[in-house]
Amino acid sequence: MARKSPEVGTFFKIPLEINKNAYARLINAGLFSFYKIDEEGRTNEEIMQLLSSAFSIFSIYVHKDVFSKSNWQVLGYKPLEEHILNNMPVFFRQDIVDKTKCWIVSTVPGYKKAVTPQECINLEISAVWDFQTVEERLRDYFENKPNKWVEFYKVKL
Repeated sequence: MARKSPEVGTFFKIPLEINKNAYARLINAGLFSFYKIDEEGRTNEEIMQLLSSAFSIFSIYVHKDVFSKSNWQVLGYKPLEEHILNNMPVFFRQDIVDKTKCWIVSTVPGYKKAVTPQECINLEISAVWDFQTVEERLRDYFENKPNKWVEFYKVKL
């Protein structure tokens, strides 16, 4: 039976096979921010407090099967802070045929701004990741290795 989808503001602990944990927070429908923090000896409440003010390492959309098929553990919930609400991430889209056509999109429905490919450097692509690929990306991040999916999804210049 599928778990109920958590509400925006929910915190998650993500156990990785490399004897480390990553953390995530649902910041919009399907949109997660991911974090690396020093968790040793901290309670879930202390971890959530730390995450509430931490800078994310990246924010991406994750497929909804994360709620039913992953081993991500719910730590708890807090309403989103103003600094998160006022600084939602933006993403890029790129035309698959004409690589000179790019847009910046956001969590605001219908928002789309035409930009140059150079303006999309260092932005995440507007795509939905599966949770296994997210975990692979997190492992690579912790091991200071390039991630093949990050490289694949970079804007094409």
